[in-house]
Amino acid sequence: MKTSKKLLVLFAITAFHYSAIAQDKENVKQNYVYLTGTKFTYPLVEKWITEYKKEHPDAKVKLLKKGESSDSVNVKIVSHKLDTETLKENDSYVEVAEYALLPIANEKNPIVKKTAKKGIDEEQLKEIFIKGKDEEFITNEELAKKNEKNPYTVYTRANASCASISFANYFGSVWENIKGKGVSGDDKYLLQAILKDTNGLSYNNLGYIYDLQTRLPVKGIAILPIDINENGKLDQQEQVYGNVDQVISYLENNPDEKAIPKAYVNFIFDKNTENDALQPFLNWVLTEGQKYNQQAGFFNENPKVLAKQVAILQHAVK
Repeated sequence: MKTSKKLLVLFAITAFHYSAIAQDKENVKQNYVYLTGTKFTYPLVEKWITEYKKEHPDAKVKLLKKGESSDSVNVKIVSHKLDTETLKENDSYVEVAEYALLPIANEKNPIVKKTAKKGIDEEQLKEIFIKGKDEEFITNEELAKKNEKNPYTVYTRANASCASISFANYFGSVWENIKGKGVSGDDKYLLQAILKDTNGLSYNNLGYIYDLQTRLPVKGIAILPIDINENGKLDQQEQVYGNVDQVISYLENNPDEKAIPKAYVNFIFDKNTENDALQPFLNWVLTEGQKYNQQAGFFNENPKVLAKQVAILQHAVK
């Protein structure tokens, strides 16, 4: 009988011990921020984390990369317009940065000289990049004639990506309707594809199009300048593509500009989470962290929009 009581006491102590360990693990779990998502945002996100940890050395903030378990992720990075398919029932989000996409070509592509002075407008871009309603039924003969008239090879992402979704959204379309040869892997491979093809055309974000050290376009790549006011020529105020800082400055000073494709970088999180680490980090990103956006090829949101994001965060995170 005494042995049975001892065993019960031992069992109770062991159970309490493991319960305490589990509780400690849960407490640790509630005090970290693990992120994953859109790959082209990683240089900026890594910079945010590095600078944040300088001020908060004990902060448990980490960007999970390929091969690391995503089970513990509590912030998802999505860089296209959000919809009901992307957001779960308890999800909330804040817009932490903005980025632009530009049409690009191999520097030897004939279209580069053709658009150097006149620029290219939305309708012309749509003709090049977006499938028409009848194109799935076009005959090979008609396609040959079409290609003879516009001898360009368009490269796009083989699968849905934030860049392809956002670029298609600019035309009021979906990513599946972007013409061209599908390229697998990171958006950087779109650059490699057109560097190998003198007739190549594509699109990409500023952080990939421009060398972020020299701030100039990547060697061998030419930007197709968008005729912003669509008057058939590139006015002086539209000549903003010479370096990445010119583009960023223009977009920040003209926040309502619709002629250049743009999208937000969103951090999605569970609004019901009880996490002491989440709000301080996200609040820092929306305030102190914004000064690192331009360096990485992104640009700052309008101050009113940023203030709104801070308010959303305060109400969303417990």
